[in-house]
Amino acid sequence: MKDYKLLIFDMDGTILDTLTDLSNSVNYMLKTLGYPLRTTSEIRSFLGDGVYALVERALPNGLSREEVDAAYEIMRDYYEIHCADETAPYEGIVELLHSVKKFGYKLAVVSNKDDYAVVDLCKKHFDGVFDVIIGMNPNRMKKPHPQTVYETLDTLNVEKRDAVYIGDTEVDFNTGNNAGLDVIIVSWGFRDYEQMKNYNMKYYVNTVEELRKLLVK
Repeated sequence: MKDYKLLIFDMDGTILDTLTDLSNSVNYMLKTLGYPLRTTSEIRSFLGDGVYALVERALPNGLSREEVDAAYEIMRDYYEIHCADETAPYEGIVELLHSVKKFGYKLAVVSNKDDYAVVDLCKKHFDGVFDVIIGMNPNRMKKPHPQTVYETLDTLNVEKRDAVYIGDTEVDFNTGNNAGLDVIIVSWGFRDYEQMKNYNMKYYVNTVEELRKLLVK
């Protein structure tokens, strides 16, 4: 693997296990509105495109845009309070980030999660580790659009050839490709190998240690 200057990480399913808090928030919203609850497996499959898309997929079909918007506000308000209840870094991730930072890498997070949650969770679990932290706001395009990756490259003055995108879903794979970056897909997040095997993955890792060996020579 070639040397890079910048490592851009997805957040949910890559560096943080957020599934329980997201599942609880979705089911709180569904229960509040009187709709059937979703299993953790279902919610896991809905993740990757941001919270609004998660809400759309969790709700019954046929609802109006106004009804979806109202449901989103319920979930967002609940998740804002409870986004850190059970969420934690995957085992070995904190040590990995500190290790690669010592080797001179610049580090960034680029997520489809709302900006407030990305910032809050990075402060709680990775304070001072990342050089750039980017989540969603009304002025940004969601992944797999490459806008947020380009914003990161511009902010840190790094060329595409010197950066790699690290994530766990097809959204991340397409984001890196759309931005013209190499991509590393990890197995411990929100997609199984069977769901990703048809993508032309150059780098696929099963453990944090495999990722470390790939990045640190």
